[in-house]
Amino acid sequence: MPRGRHRECARRCYVFRAGTGIVLVAGLAGLSALGLAEPVGAWNRFVYHLQQHPVVYGLVKFGVVAPLVYHYLGGLRHLWWDSAQGQNMAFVKRTGWGATAIAGAAGLYAAFKSPCKGELH
Repeated sequence: MPRGRHRECARRCYVFRAGTGIVLVAGLAGLSALGLAEPVGAWNRFVYHLQQHPVVYGLVKFGVVAPLVYHYLGGLRHLWWDSAQGQNMAFVKRTGWGATAIAGAAGLYAAFKSPCKGELH
């Protein structure tokens, strides 16, 4: 396989993985600002109000879980590549689609999972 195609695919995967990291950091910064600006019960009120709107609550859960899982799996892929394993295009594409599928499935599971007893609601 031409080395250029491998680099192009790896570059796209890297951009997507870095983008999910940026989204996660921005979300964490927003939630941290909420925690600093509001009194102690702000997080509980925030989650309670989210749970009053199931569609929004599901989207928020998907928006946290899917990028987190994809970002984690992308990091594992790059660790594997750094050990000089899996340097062919078939492996790169297979693991890329696998990471995307697993992240999507985890996000959908989190979005449709209802809170258990004892969780905030």
